[in-house]
Amino acid sequence: ATITSPLVVLQKGIKTGLTKSQVMKKFPKMAVAMAGADVWQIGNEERTQYFELSFKNNILKMNFFL
Repeated sequence: ATITSPLVVLQKGIKTGLTKSQVMKKFPKMAVAMAGADVWQIGNEERTQYFELSFKNNILKMNFFL
């Protein structure tokens, strides 16, 4: 499903409209590795579920739950 509404808040307070730096603060261990990327994949260790976060102009535009 694609989530584009800022009314839907994911785990750790992730929602459409946050800046990349705001999202990086929620995942400090991954921030350095992901700072330059515009698409992030965040999930459990088994990779049975994950979120794909897409940024445009450093603003979170879309969340995909796969």
